[in-house]
Amino acid sequence: MVISCDDPNYPEDIWNEDDAGGPSPVVTS
Repeated sequence: MVISCDDPNYPEDIWNEDDAGGPSPVVTS
C-alpha cells in the first residue's frame, strides 16, 4: 500500500523516518 501526502487526512506518524521532514513524504507498506 502506498500513501502519499496528497491525502491530508493520514497521520504524520506513519511516515518512514527517512521521509520525515521531506517536501513530499511517502510511505510504502
